[in-house]
Amino acid sequence: MSKEKEETSFLDRTLIENKYFVYRHIRKDTGIPFYVGFGTKDSNKTWYKEYFRAFSKTGRSKEWREITNNTEYEVEILFESDDYDKMQHKEREFILLYGRVDRNTGFLINKTSGGQGTKGIIFSEEHKKNLSKSRIDKGVAAGENNPMYGIQRFGKDNPNFGNKCPDHVREAGIKANLGKKHTDETKKLQSEKRKRGKHSLAELVVNVLTTENYDCIRDVHDIFGGTYSKLTQKLKGAAFNDTPYILKSQFDKGLKINQNCPIKKRNSPVVEIKTGNYFKSVSNYKSSISYEFSQKILSQ
Repeated sequence: MSKEKEETSFLDRTLIENKYFVYRHIRKDTGIPFYVGFGTKDSNKTWYKEYFRAFSKTGRSKEWREITNNTEYEVEILFESDDYDKMQHKEREFILLYGRVDRNTGFLINKTSGGQGTKGIIFSEEHKKNLSKSRIDKGVAAGENNPMYGIQRFGKDNPNFGNKCPDHVREAGIKANLGKKHTDETKKLQSEKRKRGKHSLAELVVNVLTTENYDCIRDVHDIFGGTYSKLTQKLKGAAFNDTPYILKSQFDKGLKINQNCPIKKRNSPVVEIKTGNYFKSVSNYKSSISYEFSQKILSQ
């Protein structure tokens, strides 16, 4: 059988066994691997180009070209499988095993940690400056110049309100984090955040009835009870606030409880900051002189 007929019969295949593969490039002068990659077989290639990506010299990095211009290299297919996730995992596994030059952990010139996407990539200072310049040239607004600066959209005001995360996206997120452990640095940051009132995001809270101050919402939660996330929403104006507590930043500005949210529950307690009056329910509040006085002021 001629080579032409042999290649033709090969091209007639409709099924590809072990569709995905992991490969590595090895320097012949030192015998040390310098690159690990992932590829997909193509049945439309001739037999010697079935592992096309492994042998291709296009789409390679500057570092890859510098090495291959100075020394010959060998291509080795490490693993083959029909399991896409398994091959992605193997690529990450070998990159972690050999280590990366840009992270000072080994001798691979890979720019990412492997797998899909750009996870683990390290941008040079020059690249960061170019990105910054590009954004400025395009007129991308940053900080206070950004029209969305300082805007918080909760509940129905959020464009994603009512949308549910697709099952395949949620499952992919679970798989991506399965078996991962927090680094010591992350654990330290989490510990700092749990130190009530001492981290940078802690907000002071005031009881409008007693004017007593609290270091953070967590301290109020210990007293008031309920769900911490729901209490946070109430104090930050994302939900109807039926508590006598308010953020000190709002209290100092003279803002009222419930100012940002309409009254929804008739049996919810109401507090007026200006008078300090506490009402057991909305109906009691509406029947009071204080409510009538407030309505008159609003109508003027």
